[in-house]
Amino acid sequence: GISTHGIGWFPQYVNEQCFKGFKEDWKANVVRLAMYTHENNGYCTDGNKDNLKQLVKDGVAYATNQNLYVIIDWHVLQEQNPNTYKDEAKKFFEEMSKEYKDYTNVIYEVCNEPNGGVSWKEIKSYAEEKEHGNFLKRSNKKRNIFIK
Repeated sequence: GISTHGIGWFPQYVNEQCFKGFKEDWKANVVRLAMYTHENNGYCTDGNKDNLKQLVKDGVAYATNQNLYVIIDWHVLQEQNPNTYKDEAKKFFEEMSKEYKDYTNVIYEVCNEPNGGVSWKEIKSYAEEKEHGNFLKRSNKKRNIFIK
């Protein structure tokens, strides 16, 4: 599969032609939409939330049009601990899981790349809360696939 870099940094690569090339030329079957939460144009800091959400939605549409799986990636890096923006993550994934409840190609990555001084216990607690929280319950979709 293919991963975008930060969609806030390089939004120009979230387009139908790129996704078609991923499928046809690179033989990819999955694309990850890496949305950073903290760094330049981060969803939870200085980025435009509406624009970033629209990029995710556009990316899901392009992936779906190309018969690709798509990973919606909540990308934690600079802030190190996924709990830093826990409330924002909950709201974001509630919205996304409702929007895509009938899609069979959408995968949710609730925390990519925690690092630094964060403990496994903190990461596990965060992930389990997302797994059992309202936004990823089976009531939104018969089968949610998520990476924790």
